[in-house]
Amino acid sequence: MTNHRRHHGRRAALLISVLVCLTVVMVLFTRWVKLASLERQQLRDQQNRLQAEYLAESGLERAIAQLAMDATYAGETWRIDKESLRGRDGATVAIQVESLPDGSSGRLVRAVADYPAEGRYRARRSRETRVTLPKPGEAP
Repeated sequence: MTNHRRHHGRRAALLISVLVCLTVVMVLFTRWVKLASLERQQLRDQQNRLQAEYLAESGLERAIAQLAMDATYAGETWRIDKESLRGRDGATVAIQVESLPDGSSGRLVRAVADYPAEGRYRARRSRETRVTLPKPGEAP
């Protein structure tokens, strides 16, 4: 009978050891999954910020090209669909063109890009530059 109790005690100790090991493995696995999820979110955020930066720069270039064709261009909201970006999301770029406060013929151009256009993980970047326009009668 003592032998039977000893054998039963070893089985109980083995079972407790296995349960402790499984608990430790589950805790480690849960932390690993949370870390992987966080890294994935950080990478997505970084990609969105970079795309928004490129779009803001493109907005400035678009405004400069429009001003070269039409000195009265005042800006626009440029909507870019996801197919044009070859991605999963579209974007918007708000372009503003203002006269310079010093009264010169130049313009202040500001572009604010949102990528994706909507949603929880949207990144916003802005850029601005001064553009000198040719005076009336001057060649560009």
